[in-house]
Amino acid sequence: MKLKRKAFPVTTIEEPKGFIYIYPDLCKGCDLCVVLCPKDILALGDDLKVHVVNPTDCIACYLCEWNCPDFAIFIEKKEKKES
Repeated sequence: MKLKRKAFPVTTIEEPKGFIYIYPDLCKGCDLCVVLCPKDILALGDDLKVHVVNPTDCIACYLCEWNCPDFAIFIEKKEKKES
């Protein structure tokens, strides 16, 4: 007797590679971080402050943090779990 195996569709969700911390009191809404983000995870809100709209897409590239003139954004890279 021969068994047949069927492949099941699998949905994978990649975990974010980092955490973004935004200090709204320091943000002046210059839009630099929004323009420079390669994954479009940041957006300006109605209050002209930066907000994170897609946190799971963050690749922790630090472009937003390095280019913020007011030091309003801080990226913390996520540690890889040892298995």
